[in-house]
Amino acid sequence: MLLCVGVLLTGCRRPPQDRTLDVYAAASLTDVMEALADTFRVIPGGVRVTVNVAGSSLLARQIERGAAADLFVSAHPDWTEYLYTKRRILPPVELPVANRLVQVRRQNGRRFENERIALADPEHVPAGMYAREALLCEGQWAMLAPRLVPTLDVRAAVAAVEAGAAGSAIVYASDAAMAAKLQVEDVVSERCRPQIRYTAAVVQGSVLEEDAMRFLALMRDPAAVQLWQRFGFKGYSD
Repeated sequence: MLLCVGVLLTGCRRPPQDRTLDVYAAASLTDVMEALADTFRVIPGGVRVTVNVAGSSLLARQIERGAAADLFVSAHPDWTEYLYTKRRILPPVELPVANRLVQVRRQNGRRFENERIALADPEHVPAGMYAREALLCEGQWAMLAPRLVPTLDVRAAVAAVEAGAAGSAIVYASDAAMAAKLQVEDVVSERCRPQIRYTAAVVQGSVLEEDAMRFLALMRDPAAVQLWQRFGFKGYSD
C-alpha cells in the first residue's frame, strides 16, 4: 500500500523513466526505506529509487571508495560524520525517529545457560555498537563476550536466530517487529538504554542532488511519522 504524505505528496503520477536515485541505507531500515521508495516513485517529479542496504560501516566505506550512491542513511552519526570529514557527503541531518534495543528468540524457544547470542559486529556496525554500550553499562559485557556471535549487520543477527545458529539476538525493536516468528524481550534497562540516532546526507557530487534532497525531505516530513511507526520506529515525540 502506497502512502502520500505532506505537501510533497499532493498527487500521484508515474515518474520519468531516465533517472534512478541510489540510496545506501542501514540494514535496519530495509522495510521502511522500500516503502518510502515506493511513495517517492509516484509523487509529482519523483523518480525510481534503488535501496542498497547493509551495515552502516560497510556502506560508508563503499561511498568513501567512490560507490555511485546519491544518498546515505546511517544508523549511527559516527559514520555520516566520518564521510563528512572525508568530504564525501554534504552536511548530514538527523532523522526525527528513534529506536531501542530488544532481545529476540524463537517462539517458545528454550533458554540455555550458555546459549550463543547474535548481534551485529560491535566493532563497526551501529546495532552492535549500541548493544556493547548498553551491556557495558549493565555490567554484563565481560560475562557475555565469550558467547556473542558477531554478524555483518542487524538483519543477519535476526536471521541467525531464525536459522537456529544462535539462541537469541540483541537487535532493534524495529527489526523484531518485522520478525513475526520471534518473541521479544526487553534487554536494556531505562538507565542504560542508548540513544539510537539515524542520520542522513546527500553524497557529494551526486548528479541527482536535487532528487536526493527531496527524498531526504520526505523521510523527515512530519506526515511520514505513521509510516515509520508501521515498521516499528518511534518518533521523538512518542
